[in-house]
Amino acid sequence: MNTDILDIKTVHQCNSCLGCKTSYPQACVIRLDGGRADAGYKEIRFGFCTVLMIDHGDGKAECCGCRCYDFSEATMVFLSPGHAFDMEDGHALPGKGWLLAFDPGLLDGLPEQLDNYTFFHYRKNEALHLSLREKNKISGCLHELEEELRHPVDSHSETLISDYIKMILDYCRRYYERQFITRGDANKSIIKKTDCILEDFIMSGKLERRLFPTAGYCASLLDLSENYLNDLLKAETGKGFEDYFKLRLIGASKKMLLGKGLTTETIAKRLGFPNADSFRYAFEKITGTEPEKYLISRN
Repeated sequence: MNTDILDIKTVHQCNSCLGCKTSYPQACVIRLDGGRADAGYKEIRFGFCTVLMIDHGDGKAECCGCRCYDFSEATMVFLSPGHAFDMEDGHALPGKGWLLAFDPGLLDGLPEQLDNYTFFHYRKNEALHLSLREKNKISGCLHELEEELRHPVDSHSETLISDYIKMILDYCRRYYERQFITRGDANKSIIKKTDCILEDFIMSGKLERRLFPTAGYCASLLDLSENYLNDLLKAETGKGFEDYFKLRLIGASKKMLLGKGLTTETIAKRLGFPNADSFRYAFEKITGTEPEKYLISRN
């Protein structure tokens, strides 16, 4: 047993460990203010969904992947059940901020909806960094949720609590989309590296053996999480990994058609298509013309 890890299984246990009373058994909002609430533990692990907002106060963010092109009023980290967290400074929790904890089974349809909130599967250094306006908006939402959690439980409680949590997560999704915009130059560098990885894979001959690159494969080489890479690609190109790889594949096929004089059958085989017809279909779907007609138009 690792005594450096504070292992919290339930929302009630979370409240107890952090010195709070439980107003609602499946969700809580805890203000982290004026001191460390982690009892000296270096790492913490929750058995439920957790959202941490780390308040930097002085506007100097030095954790969780914050860079010079990011806002730095506050940082948000999203933890799926069983995921451990630490503050990189010898503490498990920040000295100031907010903690939102909730059982994913609380919300109608949320276990499926969590797949849409892909940031729950990002790495810590892929955190969300907030402007002052964004920080105030999230803090206001957390305050309203805190007030609702203190209300005596009635027939409306679950719906209202669910809606507040969804609203907070939807705002965070909006702010992550903004962060991809403000990180535009850095993202373009990642795209270039992704292109190099995919080009090397295409030229390796693995496709002919029906071996294909995955988002996880590329992400591991880029030292990113799979979900973050996929979301970055969508933000920059409008395409998820699979569709983006198809674009790169058709781009490679154009070079083969023009530069090597290969037949469509040979190109289809080299690029991992089951037959020439499937290659023609994919080519026409992306370019609007058949491979043979494309070749004629370029000569």
